Amino acid sequence: MVARNKASRPRAVGGGRSKLYEARRARRPAGAAARAYAPEWSDAAAAAVLQALTAQSSGPRKVSQFCDTWLPQADTDEAFMRALKLSPADREVATAILAVHAGRAQACTDAGKLRAVVKAFLKPLRERRGARTPVAALTVKVAATGPQTFHAWLTTRPEKERLRDISQCHRILAGIQGWPLGWLRQRGVVCYERAAGRIRQERGGVPDAAFMRGIVKTTEIATAVGNSSDHYVVLTPGKEPRFMTVQEVMRSCGISPRGPLWAQLGSSSCVLSAAEAVSCLGRGVHTGVARQLLLTLMSEGKLQEGATYGSSFSGVDTVAAGMEELMGRNWEYLFASEQDEKIREALIGAWGGHGLTDAACFQDALSAEAKAAPSVDLYVTTPECNEHSRRNHSRTVGRQRSSLEDFWESLEYVRAQRPRLVIVENVSEPSSVGPMTGLLGRIEGYNLSTGMLDPRTTAAMPVARERQFWVLERV
Repeated sequence: MVARNKASRPRAVGGGRSKLYEARRARRPAGAAARAYAPEWSDAAAAAVLQALTAQSSGPRKVSQFCDTWLPQADTDEAFMRALKLSPADREVATAILAVHAGRAQACTDAGKLRAVVKAFLKPLRERRGARTPVAALTVKVAATGPQTFHAWLTTRPEKERLRDISQCHRILAGIQGWPLGWLRQRGVVCYERAAGRIRQERGGVPDAAFMRGIVKTTEIATAVGNSSDHYVVLTPGKEPRFMTVQEVMRSCGISPRGPLWAQLGSSSCVLSAAEAVSCLGRGVHTGVARQLLLTLMSEGKLQEGATYGSSFSGVDTVAAGMEELMGRNWEYLFASEQDEKIREALIGAWGGHGLTDAACFQDALSAEAKAAPSVDLYVTTPECNEHSRRNHSRTVGRQRSSLEDFWESLEYVRAQRPRLVIVENVSEPSSVGPMTGLLGRIEGYNLSTGMLDPRTTAAMPVARERQFWVLERV
């Protein structure tokens, strides 16, 4: 997980091999038996294993004593490995290293040699921890009240709002027509592609009414996504299915109808179609959650009105909608980055009144211009999460690694320009949480906190959208 820019790579910390390995190998007599060496630890694997060992040994001071008895059998401790929240790639690294060190421990003939093996095993774990900023739990003020169901967000006159036409989506209409929905007595919402996938996998393509009661949501709506083939569909008894309007989706995201983003996306003159606008909202941060996080930072004195603001991987920037709601006109948007030309136009259209200009809206978050953008009070970065999403069935370790490399390279802005606060958001998956925590922990001069936030608990809104947030505070 290192960047293509070698100058900005995180400082290397040893894994299974000694730093003097190559020199010792050169001095080894010809024909001497080669020794098995473990691969290098990743930050995520090292942190997870050390944390698990500390928990099982009842404290950091007892880890060494615990490993005296545990390490010889570490390669067969399946329960230990299952408990680690790691991506497949990091789990493979941890498994390989534990196997090597377990073999060495098993070969020890006395307590002194075992102690040396345990010390060698723990040393790189502790080195990795020492190279990272300690991570604190992210605590956010929760909203006191909110709607009990999503029905308050649904309009009775969808034709008066921006409505995506469903009449040409024959596959969706035909599929829904075959569902047993006679039990439905109120309006429900479903994401068709996810529903159809579950019906194929769990019911062989033939759903029953009891199964559909769990598929069609009548209280809280499922996670919004950017894929236009899986947008929310409203099912009303006695009426034809329809897509949720742009305004309905914005209400579910907690976007204020008095703000500029609502005006931009809700306008028929918006450069984005209704489907494109909803896809942008599906890829964005839930504004209700962002608002509570920003409110927490303000209450702690870390963020004030009049703040300067910048973002990368911006989309239409739903976090800025939270800034607008809390600070009104009293903040300044200095720069952003967005590759898609139409989304860039909508982004500038929404936030131009706060100072965002075309010249300060970069096409590439990895460009030299983006990395040299002015320092701000709050910098928000929401890198592409598709390669880490569990709904992306074509994701690969290589693509995940590439996305993390791009993320690390984009953080050159933070390392160089030193914004006062940094907020990062991504999917709450092992392939992203561990590595991104490790990379952010390598940035010196900042306190780091992280936690999973969900609109249901943080914003008191009936929307399932678990996401990981990181906050860096300059010290």
